[in-house]
Amino acid sequence: MSLLDCSFTSNGVTITPFHLLEEDWLLEILRIRNDERVRFWMDDQKIISREDHLTFCRSLPDRQDVIYCIVESEKTLVGVVYLTEIDTDLSTAELGLYRDPDLKKKNVGVTLMASLETIARRTGIKMLRLRVRIENTRAIDLYRRVGYVEMKRSDVFIQMKKDIMS
Repeated sequence: MSLLDCSFTSNGVTITPFHLLEEDWLLEILRIRNDERVRFWMDDQKIISREDHLTFCRSLPDRQDVIYCIVESEKTLVGVVYLTEIDTDLSTAELGLYRDPDLKKKNVGVTLMASLETIARRTGIKMLRLRVRIENTRAIDLYRRVGYVEMKRSDVFIQMKKDIMS
């Protein structure tokens, strides 16, 4: 059983776990994920096949270590948010997100971050971590603006965290 088994609305957006989506939504997510403007910032920049993507999405209801959701506003896909490395004993998880690069809305990043924190709270997560490429200054500015603090830095990544229960 998944950690998140229903869609819900929060702050004017609807958040739906991947495993509750119809195939057309899943294929739209794949299109966005495989867009070079999105893949560029991913750890794994390879193009994901339709079969691999659908197989992964079908595996999600049985997993306790990850949650993948879409965020939509007014029936428009805003982006994808996910928690990985979920540790229910420590109440921690690592977050990730990506937006539809063709969407021309403002403050999408803030909306996606708020959605992630809502999901985390609903599932008992108290602390979120993330890893961001040093050259992704736009994302780093967003994370700082919404309260994330730097934990560690390498030549390639900055690791950040936020206590979301305080």
